[in-house]
This record gives sequence, C-alpha cells and structure tokens, in this order.
Amino acid sequence: MGIIWIEKLDLFLVEDTLWVLDKTINYPSYDFDFRQYFKCQRPLELPEPCIAVSRAGPRVHYEAFYRDLLDDGMQLIHDPATHLLCSELPYWYSHIADYTPRSMWFDEIPDVETITEHFKWPIFVKGARQTSRHSKALSIIENPDAYARMREAYVRDHILHHQQFVCREFVPLRKVSEVEGDLIPASFEFRTFWWRGQFVGGGRYWVDAPAYNWTESEKANAVAVAQKAAAALPVPFLVVDVGQRTDGRWIVIEVNDGQGSGYAEMLPVQLWQNILAVERAHIDASA
Repeated sequence: MGIIWIEKLDLFLVEDTLWVLDKTINYPSYDFDFRQYFKCQRPLELPEPCIAVSRAGPRVHYEAFYRDLLDDGMQLIHDPATHLLCSELPYWYSHIADYTPRSMWFDEIPDVETITEHFKWPIFVKGARQTSRHSKALSIIENPDAYARMREAYVRDHILHHQQFVCREFVPLRKVSEVEGDLIPASFEFRTFWWRGQFVGGGRYWVDAPAYNWTESEKANAVAVAQKAAAALPVPFLVVDVGQRTDGRWIVIEVNDGQGSGYAEMLPVQLWQNILAVERAHIDASA
C-alpha cells in the first residue's frame, strides 16, 4: 500500500473503535505497544473513508505525508491546515494570545534594534515549531551581545535554520531544578492531552528533572488554563503544555499536534483508555 509499505507502517483498529497508524521510532517517551494492552486487528478491507490517528513519529513534511496516505485510501485525523494550527506558533498564537507570553515572529532574524523596540531583556527565542534541544544559549537571551552570538548560531543550527524566528516575552517560571550546562532550567511545567476538546490526561513535562508533581488544586488551575486553549483551537488531538509562573499564575507554554508529541510522564495505556472512552461516546452520539 504505497507509503505504508515503503515506511513499514502498521495500520490497525483498536478495540473496534479507533484506527491507528503506528511506527516504532526508538524513542521511549513516544513509542507504545498498542497490541500488548488492547485488542488490535486489521480487517481485510478498509472502511471508506478510513480515518486514523498517526503515531508514526513527528513529521516535518506533514502535508506530503498526508497526501501520500490519501493515495493509499487513508485519511489522518488532522488535515494539513489543522496540523499547522497546532504545530507552529504563527498559526496558533492569535487564538490563545491571552493565555501565553507575548510573541512576534519574523521570516529572517531581525537586528537587535528591532528586538529592543518591542521587548525588554531577557527575551525567549525559538523556532516557530520548536527550540533546539532545549539549548539555553539559543533560547534565553540576556542582552545584545548574547543576541549577536545567538544569531550566528541560529542560522547554522540544523533544527532552527529552516523555521521562522520567534521572539517571546520572557516570563519567569517556578523552577524545579538548577541549570546544568547549556539547558533551559526545568520549570514547573506539565503536558496535557485533549481529545475532541476533552481532557484525557496529563503529567509532568520534565521527566529527567528531580521528581515534582502538582497538587489537586494546582492541577485544577493548570487544566483550567489548558482547557481555554483547547476550546479556542478546533483540533481533535491536541497537546497543551502549561507552566506555573513565579507569581503562582498558570500560562500556556505552547501547543502541539498530539500525533507527533511524546507522552512526557503520562502513562500511555491510561491515555489511550481515556481517548477510546471519549471516541466511543462520540461515535454513539453521531449514530
């Protein structure tokens, strides 16, 4: 089947409810063996249309991947426009600007005068889609000299150079560990998962940092902010990362396509149990 055969993708129906397109990418926080925990089967014929959620790894060229799968008779749950809406800041920012740090983006890295016209030091820098391996030197920029060094490194970085340049207001977050080397300090951040607008799970974002957890009250406040983002973005499978400021308030750090996102500390089996429950209710309501 075209790209499915070429990439050795595994397509199956989980618990007679949800089609999943799976591929092991050898990344522990992303891979999950569905067949170990759920009834998974591949009928002889695919339904028309066959709408599936991809767990076949993050996709830089998502639109091409989506079109190739259409040729194979399969449609991903997110079309290319929906994927952009939840993957790149210039697409999602205007929908949730009230809940996330003030941001601007540029096709080319601006000069320092442009930055100081709109922001005070320090600033936070990233690509439209992601940072470069959480590098502090390429993310938290303290002054004009650091900005000049970052500009030189940004254009050479294989993760960042092809992305739009994003500058964000720096918001101090509650730290959970001290800085080690060139890494962004681990903060009190959590990843939340949303399926068809409903909260289906969450857990701490920095799994390699010293253990931390939210209280029931903190969780309620964090999820409430994430829910505002989920309500503002019409995305079937959405990830909303939230963090607590040093003043106790919660903000949205960023959003992502759930298809390409790691589980962080969320137990995958529990997440998919919750997703299947919501999907069954959705199917019943649509019948």
